[in-house]
Amino acid sequence: LFRRSLQLELRCETAWNLTLALRATNELIEAISTLDELRDGRYCEPSEELIADVEAMRRELEGRLATLVITTSQSGEVEVEVDSNGIGVVSGEERLEHLTTPGEHRIVARSGDLSPLERVVEGMAGETAEVTLSWEPRRRPVWRRAWFWVLISSTVVTGVALAIALPLRERDDYYVDDVWGNIYALSRER
Repeated sequence: LFRRSLQLELRCETAWNLTLALRATNELIEAISTLDELRDGRYCEPSEELIADVEAMRRELEGRLATLVITTSQSGEVEVEVDSNGIGVVSGEERLEHLTTPGEHRIVARSGDLSPLERVVEGMAGETAEVTLSWEPRRRPVWRRAWFWVLISSTVVTGVALAIALPLRERDDYYVDDVWGNIYALSRER
């Protein structure tokens, strides 16, 4: 009802009541977003008293949420998702802060052609969990390395050479009588 009312007419009182309703239903992230819009003057020109109330309410709600601070060692851009929701892009020395409900959260990061990186982190109410995303250097498969193909090639060449050379080798260990067809074994003297 408050959301619909706020859509019809942007008023500070309605935004404040919506925030109270969201707090009561434990929709804390949306409540903080509404408080930020209220403080920034989206619904009206806020008085100093209203700004003080908004900041106090925001601190209270943040104390009930967990903060994830995400950094990366990658130089390029890293797209970050928390619980299948895209939250932003981080790169280099930047920090990406994300408010979330307390509990276990799955972070998925994607960067260029690297495989997606997944981490599970436990967020505690009122605390900050720091997560650094870094990919292990990717090891090339053995069949993509030069030494592997040199070894395979030399094995094949050796096999072919032996297959050709062995049958052509002269055998002077045996003598065949051309007239009678007898085979005589000859022994070599040493």
